[in-house]
Amino acid sequence: MKFKECTTYFQAIEQELSRTAMTKILSELLTQATATDSKIISYVSMGSLFPPYQDLQFNIAQKNMIVILAELLGVTDTTITHHVKQAGDLGLVVFDLWKGEDQGLSLREIYEQLIEMAQVTGTGSSDKKAKKLIKILQNVDNLGAKFIVRIVTKTMRLGFSDMTFLDALSWMECGSKKLTSVIEHAYNICADLGLVTYTLKSEGIHAVENMKIHV
Repeated sequence: MKFKECTTYFQAIEQELSRTAMTKILSELLTQATATDSKIISYVSMGSLFPPYQDLQFNIAQKNMIVILAELLGVTDTTITHHVKQAGDLGLVVFDLWKGEDQGLSLREIYEQLIEMAQVTGTGSSDKKAKKLIKILQNVDNLGAKFIVRIVTKTMRLGFSDMTFLDALSWMECGSKKLTSVIEHAYNICADLGLVTYTLKSEGIHAVENMKIHV
């Protein structure tokens, strides 16, 4: 799946007020995606790269993101700060100001690049992360940039929780919320939304029913 396709669905979800409508759009996205892409979607839609127990952080504060976006957009930090005060969201700022074109990268390619960026440590890591993030943003359009910034700042603003995601998985599988309780039980015992999603997509609901507790 192309990253642009995924962000188009995210945009549609964000503009919805109805939880049922959000669930159906999300289930459509998951239906279109492969098992691996669905796993990635489960993580990034929650503003993360991995399940909560894998504590990999971007460690890019808002003030650092302002500097990064200023460099990307060729404006001053003050300009970005002004726009943030008006929009209240760094994602909306880059959405409004970035004029780049999408280069056709896949969701998996963007995801792997974000992991690579998050794993940078040591002396000068902040500058290295900034350069990597700018390079990633240069490969997407304004909609892609909006959601990448939100993933990094852990503020997706999509309007749904992990429970809505579980409902969407049920809708994907059977066209209703009938299987939500089964899927939720699997989620409760493994604490990994991505693993549940991948198992359902690749092996079906019976495999989800038979999932065991993971340490």
